Amino acid sequence: MVREKSSPICLICRSDNMKPHFYPPNRFNNKMFYYFCCEDCRSVSIHPVPSRDDMNQIYGVNDHSYLKSVPEGKKIEFNFNYPRYNHRKIQIDLFNDHIPHIKGKSIVDYATGSGAYLAFAKSKGFECIGIEYNREFAGILREKTGLDILPIEDFEKKYYSGKFDVIHFGHILEHLENPKELLDWAKNYSHDNTAVIIDGHLENNFCISWFVIKIISKLKGKKYNEYAPQHITFTNYRSQLAFFENSGLKTIKYKVLEQSFPLPETIKPFSFSRLSRYLLSKFSIFISSFNPWWGNLFHYIGKFHFDKDECKT
Repeated sequence: MVREKSSPICLICRSDNMKPHFYPPNRFNNKMFYYFCCEDCRSVSIHPVPSRDDMNQIYGVNDHSYLKSVPEGKKIEFNFNYPRYNHRKIQIDLFNDHIPHIKGKSIVDYATGSGAYLAFAKSKGFECIGIEYNREFAGILREKTGLDILPIEDFEKKYYSGKFDVIHFGHILEHLENPKELLDWAKNYSHDNTAVIIDGHLENNFCISWFVIKIISKLKGKKYNEYAPQHITFTNYRSQLAFFENSGLKTIKYKVLEQSFPLPETIKPFSFSRLSRYLLSKFSIFISSFNPWWGNLFHYIGKFHFDKDECKT
């Protein structure tokens, strides 16, 4: 089993003031991945960071197995009638609410995934471009959705001097070794009125359901988990907001919300185990409604600060 000897750093604030976190390590790809909490910003980061070989096994077509169920020559049919506490429902509702405040109609969706967010924006009249890191996956998505989805290198060649009215990062920052680099990249494609919309998990924030899940996992006495370590940072509402503002963004809106996941959104197919987990989810959401900073998701809208000597158009 491979074990990294270098010291962990916080992937959010880059501090090296790290202490072991109680969350069990992961065993994946013949390696052990450990979790450390930053004493400065209270975010949790993985160590070691997954390598390129690890990433190739974690992501890509195999991570989106639903694509294999789409018949040859057919396209994905998007139905935006998601359950109330589904993260996609939350995404599109908040985007819909912000549309009247957006100046312009062009949107870039980075790490577009299934294409649902992009398809919703297109239904609202936006000129849409999606980006995926993996070329094969981008091609399959383009074929299955009919959306303009490009691998990152093709996007950068085609739009090297482009500026967009909206840049969306949906549930991507928690997957990155250096999320600050992605925001620096986004600034190159922004003008002074670009709305930067970001959403994702708050896995180190107060949330009854996730607290219970973690305690149960700890009580089971497992030495380690065995699943792909997709999320390599766990933030709380303070550290996530500080990260955005330290990355040169001016906050327009910042909300903490709660989704049902990883607990079930419905009681079907029924079982007593599923019912108990469903009720825990609903209880947790109810409790979080009493405090605006409790929950397991964030939704952020901001704009970049531009110095007078920076290009704005």
